[in-house]
Amino acid sequence: EYYHACEQIGGEYIRFLPGGKTCVNIMEIRPQVSATGELLENTGESDGMDAPLLARKISSLCAWLQLNMMDDKLSTAEKNRFSVLCTKLYANYGITSNNDSIWQDKKNRIVRPMPILEDLNDALKEDPELARIKDVLSPYMRNGMFSNFNGPTNVDLNNQFLVFDVDKTAINEDYLPAMMYIAFDCCYDLAKQSLKHKDAIFMDEVWLMMQNEDCAKQVKEMVKIIRG
Repeated sequence: EYYHACEQIGGEYIRFLPGGKTCVNIMEIRPQVSATGELLENTGESDGMDAPLLARKISSLCAWLQLNMMDDKLSTAEKNRFSVLCTKLYANYGITSNNDSIWQDKKNRIVRPMPILEDLNDALKEDPELARIKDVLSPYMRNGMFSNFNGPTNVDLNNQFLVFDVDKTAINEDYLPAMMYIAFDCCYDLAKQSLKHKDAIFMDEVWLMMQNEDCAKQVKEMVKIIRG
């Protein structure tokens, strides 16, 4: 029903299924504008919505990992070590806390290639103190039930109408919030790419994500920015 309705208006229907073909790369950093509408790499501001894109992505990854850990909690020490590890990983791709570094060809608006979850998994092998996080990634690695999410994004995110179907009939309820978060993170990034057109984000069953404190903070931040 949703697929046909989306198809009729020329939208992009993106179905999240374990072992499917769809991939939205949770590791991707996308260009964003500041609260004033300027591209972040052109501003000197560094707080709120205008925080460095790399720092925001690492914070988002922590929230996503926490959802995958279910009842377990990342310690402050683990979060700090993970932040350092991610900073080094993105640096290998030429991406730093300088927002301008995300561009491979800024003039033509082409961003650099981004790491995928397998790159993160390989980096985690070098730090035994983060073994718990590495274990959490196992369902997303080769032969894992969500291995299709271990790669570059392969859907059209430029469409003006996107529908993310996180199929709870096919996804184990333990992983449903993490799958929902991938869609949320992507939509939120896309909405922040421009203030020149109106965006609407509709989230169904969002309480499943917001049971986690870190994830609830991300959703709260989005609502505050939209309200502002």
